[in-house]
Parts: sequence; structure tokens; C-alpha cells
Amino acid sequence: MGSCVRLCPDSPWALTGVASPCGHCSRCDLVRRRIHRQRLRLSDVDRGVYQTLAIRAVRHPSEAEDYLVTRVLAYCLEYADGIAFSSGSAEPDEPPLTVRDLTA
Repeated sequence: MGSCVRLCPDSPWALTGVASPCGHCSRCDLVRRRIHRQRLRLSDVDRGVYQTLAIRAVRHPSEAEDYLVTRVLAYCLEYADGIAFSSGSAEPDEPPLTVRDLTA
């Protein structure tokens, strides 16, 4: 889809002259997502992992806050080089976290 913005006369955006997201395509869907930033200190004595993590997790509007917290907790518990959040609810067949092999 090309330009996916519209100017609705009933929208509060209409007063500013700025077009609002249409909500009908995946590009506009990114506008409605919320980015949560956390800075966590990870100290795992058993594995010898001591890191300060700057985590940026994206929460889709249809995703519950409990699920977001669970994903961040899983990220910390499974922390390894190459770990990343997947596309999440945009790709339901993908797991919430992936660990990529950095040597390949």
C-alpha cells in the first residue's frame, strides 16, 4: 500500500492538519504498538553471567501486559549471545524469543 494516512474531519488530528494512521495496514500497525524500555542488571551465578541489559520490547495492543512481562523474564532467564525478541503477535507461528548462532 502506498500512502496509508488519511485526514478524518472528526479526528483530533484534523485541527493540526496532520494526517492520522489509517489502521488498515501493517505499517500503520507499528504506530499503535508500544515500545517498553527496561534497564536490568542480570546476575546469574550458576552460569557466570553478569550483564547490564538494555531491553526494548514491543507490545502489540492485543497483547496482555502479563505476556509482555513473561517475555522479558524469559529473555533474562535464557540470556545468551544472539538472543532477540521475534516478531511476536505479527507472526504467530514464531516463538517469542530466538537465539541465533553468531558463529555461523
